[in-house]
Amino acid sequence: MKNLKHLFTTLLLLCCTYATAHIYEIDGIFYKITSDTDKTVGVTFKGDSYSSYPNEYIGDIVIPENITFGKNAWVSTNTSSNTTSEYTYTFDAKAGDVLNFDWEVNSYQYYNYLTITLDDNQIVYDSGSKRGKYETVFEKDAPHTLYVKFKIGSQTYGTNKGKISNITINGNNPMELNTYYVTSIEANAFNGCRAVSNITLPESITSIGNYAFQDCSALQSINLPTGITSIGDYSFKGCSFLGGDIIIPNSVTKIGSSTFQDCCFLKSITLPNSVTSISMYAFSGCSSLTEFTIPSSVTSIGNYAFNGCTSINSLYFESGTTELEIGYKKKRH
Repeated sequence: MKNLKHLFTTLLLLCCTYATAHIYEIDGIFYKITSDTDKTVGVTFKGDSYSSYPNEYIGDIVIPENITFGKNAWVSTNTSSNTTSEYTYTFDAKAGDVLNFDWEVNSYQYYNYLTITLDDNQIVYDSGSKRGKYETVFEKDAPHTLYVKFKIGSQTYGTNKGKISNITINGNNPMELNTYYVTSIEANAFNGCRAVSNITLPESITSIGNYAFQDCSALQSINLPTGITSIGDYSFKGCSFLGGDIIIPNSVTKIGSSTFQDCCFLKSITLPNSVTSISMYAFSGCSSLTEFTIPSSVTSIGNYAFNGCTSINSLYFESGTTELEIGYKKKRH
């Protein structure tokens, strides 16, 4: 382990939890680790659900291609009986160094325990619904081990949580810094953020989750990087001010259910020849669309896909279209 004096000390993260993943906030954007092996993260919401902190995103949002941080938190959430989760962190400290961290236990039975030990000294042994802060000053130069265990007993219900977070030494994050690439917009990431006006996505993004931008009613523009392979259901539903021209990347094969429903300011959407299906309600309520071209690669169009597109004057089918399933019926051309 590197000596603390040689660690980067300029980055201190605010940490919270969602399910079994850590959430890290950097420059006002919340990230969830999607793969430690591949070093990837996804953009997500703040808190335990997308509605925990309404409008955590506002204005113009520029998402970077990668972020660099140290993971100074650990959390275990579990619903299973007779399980144990453990975390160990070994580090070097000098005389006078100050260790701080926050801890929290949230268990539905009193025989579910969070235990935290520093070297051979037990710091926390608690259950129920409690939280606290810990601070100690080291008296000499020495290596140290911080050990955390969250044990679920023989009977349990609900979701139980044991957590340690905001681990700092002398106010700085002591964890080794790693670079993670931002490859996804997670489900519900911006859902209901009605004050977001413009979003810039990096080329590293490959997927947009379900409901990712639903009801971002002030969103005016967003770019879709060329590497995107999937756009989730309801991802832009209710983005009523989203205007201009939307070009779907040629790696996308499906337009999901209600993906652009009620995007009433959209004037043009271009689909690539990679798209094979347009799901139900995909463009329903896009009342500013005046024409639309169905690529020859499309083999199915779901019910009500263009319902309420009251301005469409022309619907074109590319040459080469041989068989197309619309709703529950097949039409041959």
